[in-house]
Amino acid sequence: MKHKLILALLVIIITFSSSNCKKFNFGVKLPPITQEGKNTFGCLVDGKIFIPGETLFGNIRPLSCNYYSDSTDMFKEGSLFIQGIAVNEGVSGDIFIQKMNLFRPGKYQIINDSCANPHQCDILGYYKKNEGTDYVGQGSTYLAITGELNILRLDTIKKIVSGTFSFTARNPAGRIREITNGRFDLKIEN
Repeated sequence: MKHKLILALLVIIITFSSSNCKKFNFGVKLPPITQEGKNTFGCLVDGKIFIPGETLFGNIRPLSCNYYSDSTDMFKEGSLFIQGIAVNEGVSGDIFIQKMNLFRPGKYQIINDSCANPHQCDILGYYKKNEGTDYVGQGSTYLAITGELNILRLDTIKKIVSGTFSFTARNPAGRIREITNGRFDLKIEN
């Protein structure tokens, strides 16, 4: 009788375990750190994998990268803008990197600036969808309180930018998020 009960419990556990496994893709891992313009992006948000992916009906591009080597009416010379949008369970949201005065590979500290024109400030953060509300809408914006951006390659001829990043961010309510092991290897769009 004990053996039948144990066997029945094992069958139930395995059944529920396999149905829950469908919710998580255990094969997903961060992309390798490369410098070839492979259009890859990923990081860990509080230890969970964040990789941009297709958004609702494909209406929003999950990954974008722009670099302005010359000044425009809106952007300063040497402005880098990167955005990755993920819709996977647990970390759906948006990672955004905006760095001014970037002209060559190297390590850059990024702490959010306050300035009159938001297109001309350093900004690094994470927007968590469906988590409370703040001034953006149905989510919470976490802005970096400490952060580092390491540009490994900036090639304006082949239009490639690659690097790594990590930061600690806080939302208006004081909650902290750790973004680690960030990496990108992107084609510059403009």
